[in-house]
Amino acid sequence: MSVSDCWLDLNFVVDSSGSINEHDPTNYDKQLEFIVDVVNEFTIGPNDVQVALVLFSLEAMVEWGFTKYQDKDSLVDAIRNLRYLKSWTNLNDALFLTHSEVYAPGNGAREGALRATIILTDGVDNIPEEGTPLTLENAEQCKMTASGSLQSA
Repeated sequence: MSVSDCWLDLNFVVDSSGSINEHDPTNYDKQLEFIVDVVNEFTIGPNDVQVALVLFSLEAMVEWGFTKYQDKDSLVDAIRNLRYLKSWTNLNDALFLTHSEVYAPGNGAREGALRATIILTDGVDNIPEEGTPLTLENAEQCKMTASGSLQSA
C-alpha cells in the first residue's frame, strides 16, 4: 500500500561511519535499500513529498535539499549511489545541519508541510567527544524546527 495525498518534507540523516559495516559488510547497503523502500511508499514531487538527505561520518554534509529531486526515479538513483565514507561518527554535526540548513527558511522546506526526519545510525556519536551534550541540544533544536516553534534569528 502506498501513501498518497501527503504533503511532507522528509529528511533522512544517514550514518556512513566505519562501524556501520563492522559486523556485517552489507549493512550500509541495507540502510540505503530501507530508504528506497520508504521513498517508494510516497508520491515524490513539489506538491507531494520532498526528500532531503544529510550524510555523516567524521563530518556531516547535506547531500541534497528538498528541491533537488522532484521525481521518484532520480531520487531512488541518488540514494542507491550514496558513497560510503567509513570514518568516525558525528551525529551531532548531522543534527546541526538538519535544523540550521535543511529546514532553514529559503532552502526548500514548505510552510505548512509536515516535517519529519528519520535518523539511521548504529549507535552513539563520538565527535566532538563521546556522549557530548551538543548532540542532545541539536536534537532538541531539530524537534523545535520540525514543529515550527523555532524562529530563525
